[in-house]
Amino acid sequence: MTGSSVTVTNVTTNALDLSTLSGSTLTANNLIISALDLSTLSGSTVTVNNVTTSGLSLSTLSGSTVTVNNITASALDLSTLSGSTLTTNNVTTSGLNLSTLLGSTVTVNHIITNGLNLSTLTGSTVTVNNITATTIGVSTLDVNTQLNRVVPFIYRYQNATINIPDQTDTVLEYQVSDGTSQGTTGITYNAGVFTNTSGRTIVISVSFSVYWLSLNSTGARTIYILLTNGSSTRRLGIQGVQSNASDYTYLSASAVFRLDNNDSFVTRAWQNSGITLPTSAESTTSIQIAVL
Repeated sequence: MTGSSVTVTNVTTNALDLSTLSGSTLTANNLIISALDLSTLSGSTVTVNNVTTSGLSLSTLSGSTVTVNNITASALDLSTLSGSTLTTNNVTTSGLNLSTLLGSTVTVNHIITNGLNLSTLTGSTVTVNNITATTIGVSTLDVNTQLNRVVPFIYRYQNATINIPDQTDTVLEYQVSDGTSQGTTGITYNAGVFTNTSGRTIVISVSFSVYWLSLNSTGARTIYILLTNGSSTRRLGIQGVQSNASDYTYLSASAVFRLDNNDSFVTRAWQNSGITLPTSAESTTSIQIAVL
């Protein structure tokens, strides 16, 4: 079927073979099938949507444009896609093979798989987002290959002054979520409390800063992270300084730590000036969180 235009829609079958469609335009939608073979589609444009199959083979798609969306497959083979443009979205599979993608542009989004193989991607540009995998193989990525991972990231800041009473550990709140936040972190926020609701353990990097709106020279200023794991708590990233009457106090702290599912953390401020002291109601009091 070389050079053909093929549309396959609403099919239930044990096996569907559309291989050797070199230079063709192929669209496959809403398929329930034991095995789907679209291999040897050199120079083709292929769109595969809403497919449930034991095995989906799109191998040997040299120079092709391939989009794979909403797939449930025991095994998904997209190997030998030399010089191709490939996008895979919302795929649940036991094994996903994208090996031997010489000179290709590959985007992999929202994948749940036991094994993800991106090996032998010489000279390729690869973006991998929101992947849950037992193993990921990205071997043989030569110096011309660009592998991108979008790091899930949160940036929040204060837009209202928080008053820190004398000798009282006070939770800092970050009322505004900045537009630079990206990706899905699995972390929820409520009144200063950050909670891991992703359903899994994650490792995060947290940096935050506090700007004190006072020239009071009495006592110290301290900030820290308080991690809550079940019934236990732990202080992280503690920073403190003696106040100075000639300058406003600016403190920053950071920590990298594991956050188990349903664990939470807050950032706190403490001071002992003898009076209540305010923090800045602007982005100088802010927090940044990256999921590593």
